[in-house]
Amino acid sequence: MSLRDNLRLITRRIAPAFLAGVVLLAAVSCGKNIDNSVRQLQIDQKKIAQFLDEHCLTPAGEIVPLSEVPATADETDEGDQGPTLPEGYVVLSDTAKAQGDIYLVSLKEGAGDTPTSTDKVLIRYRGYYLETMQEFDSTWDDPEPYPVWVSGVIEGLRTGLQAMKTGIVDPEQAGNYLSPGEAWMILPSPLAFGQEGKTSPVVPPNTCVVYRVNLYGVVPLDF
Repeated sequence: MSLRDNLRLITRRIAPAFLAGVVLLAAVSCGKNIDNSVRQLQIDQKKIAQFLDEHCLTPAGEIVPLSEVPATADETDEGDQGPTLPEGYVVLSDTAKAQGDIYLVSLKEGAGDTPTSTDKVLIRYRGYYLETMQEFDSTWDDPEPYPVWVSGVIEGLRTGLQAMKTGIVDPEQAGNYLSPGEAWMILPSPLAFGQEGKTSPVVPPNTCVVYRVNLYGVVPLDF
C-alpha cells in the first residue's frame, strides 16, 4: 500500500470528537510530508538518470565517470569513426535494473537464497554520495561481515537486499561463505536518509546515495 493510500485510510477513520482536531492536524502534516517526498523523488530520479548515463562499470566492478575512461576508435560499416569504451567497461544505464524506485547493478549473483524482510543477514558495504562518489561509510575492511536485520536498514537498502542472493556456507571453514552476492545499489534520498539526513556518518538532507554491497549469508535464528 502506498503512502497516499495510507493517508486516505487515516482520514476516513471515525475518531472521538476530542481527537478530531489531532487527527486532522496529523493528516495534514502527513500529507505535506508525502507531497515533499514525491517532489524530492522526482528531482532525485533525474539526478540518478544523469548519473547512470555519465558513469560506467569497470572490469573490476568499480564505478567511474565516463569522462575518466579513455575512449577507443570504433569503425562502423560505413567507415565512420566513433568513440567506444574499452573492452569490459559498461555504461551504467545499460546494466542497471530498476527495483521499485532504486537501481541495482548486479556484479555477481550469490549461490544461496534471497533473504526475506524478517531475516538477519551478514554484509559488507561501502556508502557513497551520488554526486561526488565520495565515501561516507564503510565496513569493507572489517575482519568479519556486519550483521544487520533486513527490516532495520533504510528502505532502499531493504529493497536491494531482497533483490539479491546470499552466498553459501563453506563446509570446510566455519564462519566463511562462498560465492556471496555482489551488487551496487543507487538510492534516491526519500529511500535513504530523507529530508533530515544523518549526523554520523554525515549525510546531508535530500542526498542520493550509492552502496556497494556484498551479501554473505543469513544468520541462523539461534545464533
